[in-house]
Amino acid sequence: MANLDLSDGKMKNVRAVVWRKEGDKRLFLITQECGGGFTIPGGCKDLEDKDLEGALERELCEELGLAPKDYLMSRIDWEKEYEDLYRNPKSERYQKNTIIYPFLVHMKGRVPLILPPDEIRGAIWLEEQDARRVLRDIPHMKEIFEIGLKALENQEIFSL
Repeated sequence: MANLDLSDGKMKNVRAVVWRKEGDKRLFLITQECGGGFTIPGGCKDLEDKDLEGALERELCEELGLAPKDYLMSRIDWEKEYEDLYRNPKSERYQKNTIIYPFLVHMKGRVPLILPPDEIRGAIWLEEQDARRVLRDIPHMKEIFEIGLKALENQEIFSL
């Protein structure tokens, strides 16, 4: 098990709003954890990770079997600190504040996903409204998804 980067007493968590175009639709990747909850791919930065981007590359590889050649990644200029995201008293994450750093990850094509059965129960590509619906019960994930949508809209405006 890797060592979490708690160098400042806080966890650094990277999250990826993963998307692709399919015809005229934008689809977003939502994962389901083994516990049943829906989430946006990502996880905590480890001490071994060079930086936040490196942490996200590692997480995308571990959780989805993706390599950097499969996607384009850009960091969103936003971060937020959350309290009490982890409620298990036996976890090293318990009662630690978490700073979440979101990224946009644009898939270069239809890349097959390889899900580790001990971490991820499933993954599904959803349109925007359906992704919002499945994330509605996890407020911080819904908030990060909305931030990702705004960043994506701004990015598309500038790429015209």
